[in-house]
Amino acid sequence: MSAEWQGYESLGGNRGFYSDPGNIYTACERNRGGGRIMMLFHHLFPELIDKETRCIDILNNEVIPDDRYILVECYCPKLDCDCRRVLLKVIAKEHTEQGELLTISFGFDREKEMAGPYIDPMNPRCSYADALFRIIAPMLETDTDYADRLESHYHMVKRAVKRPTPREKQILVRYGLGSDGQPKSSKSRRTKKTRKQRKKRRK
Repeated sequence: MSAEWQGYESLGGNRGFYSDPGNIYTACERNRGGGRIMMLFHHLFPELIDKETRCIDILNNEVIPDDRYILVECYCPKLDCDCRRVLLKVIAKEHTEQGELLTISFGFDREKEMAGPYIDPMNPRCSYADALFRIIAPMLETDTDYADRLESHYHMVKRAVKRPTPREKQILVRYGLGSDGQPKSSKSRRTKKTRKQRKKRRK
């Protein structure tokens, strides 16, 4: 079996699956748990696609098909949330039609109980997800440079939401997010509920 990490590798012809928040390969935007929205890092920072995306080439594995597997980074945009973690969606470069093969949750505060890495149970997983995880997890736990880079990306997303450029504002709108990183729909529901409560108190 061969498993070779590619530090920061060009995605070549697969750059397209980063381009549209409605694309299946950015399913990381909306988790299945409680309507949580996660932002794809490279939607906000497309200029970093080529040089800061981690990949692994796997060959001759008894369980995992030969391919280059791409770790797609997703972060929580809510400004009132300091979860300090990343969700990594694993995509097969030559078979992107399969969508995400598994999602790995990885926290930056390593002493915390739920720091992980672990396979996020709220997201789809393929039949060989456990085998992929056994290869990827040790890298996350030992490659401090990569972990530091992920944490840096987390802070970049939070800063972009707090003080967005005109282009970043457009991305937030496409995600349906307000200026606080919250979904506009849930924010409007909270506002309506508050108004009703105020009316009742006045009566």
